[in-house]
Parts: sequence; C-alpha cells; structure tokens
Amino acid sequence: MLIVDIVCSLQVDITGQNNLCQERNAVIENTEVSQIALSSDGAWLATAEFNSTGEVSFQVTLKFWRFDSSAKTYSLSMSMEMPHEGAINALQFRPTPALVDTSTLEGLMAVTTGKDNKLRVWELVERQVISSKYSPAPYFIARESS
Repeated sequence: MLIVDIVCSLQVDITGQNNLCQERNAVIENTEVSQIALSSDGAWLATAEFNSTGEVSFQVTLKFWRFDSSAKTYSLSMSMEMPHEGAINALQFRPTPALVDTSTLEGLMAVTTGKDNKLRVWELVERQVISSKYSPAPYFIARESS
C-alpha cells in the first residue's frame, strides 16, 4: 500500500502592502500580521493586523478570508476595525470534528483575546438579503464578550 501526502502551498496577499509608492516623498506605513488562524478544514483563514502610525495612534484589523477552490486562493469575506481596545493577543478557530463541513455556516466560530483583557467569540452567520439581486454573504459577529 502506497500512502502519498499532497502538500499545497498558497501565497496570499493579506495586507495589500504597497510595492511602489505613487508619491515620492510619502511615508509607506507597513501593516504587520500579528496573528493568523486556519479553520480545521482550511476553508476559512483569520488574520489580525496591527499598524502603528505614531506614538499614540494605532490601528488593529481582524479579517476573515474564505477559500475559493476554483481560484485556489483565499478571498476577503469580512474586515473588522478595532475589534478590541488595543492589540489582539490570540486568535483561534474552534476545532471542529473531521466530519463537519465548515464551508457551510453552521457552528463555525473563532475566538480572540485582546490587550483590553476581553475575550470575544465570533460566530459565522448568513447575512439576510432584502433584494434578490444580491446573494447572501457570510460574516462573523461577536456573540460574547467578557
């Protein structure tokens, strides 16, 4: 019996960093990815980004990415500015049993902890659509905070 492991390597432009500045004298501010998490089946990716624009000014962004199997890459599904009052210390998806399909919306959760000493549980839900010309889009909402 022959067992073969197939490894797939993906490169994702998470922060959309500037490769070339349009303004010659402009300061390029880089965003640092401080945390990254992957759902059990790889269908979802979460990133926490930190951008310090000065001594007292900073920006924290929590992003959720969904895997597009036809394009073989992750596409941004949702971006949340300042999910905590300060940086994110930890980011993790809830482990799911191997038989659960996390590409559906049922039961997928992530958790973050922040420098504000709070824990937030993020649950994936389906957006309700009023008009039939728009398709429902999944997004994460904070269910609990302590």
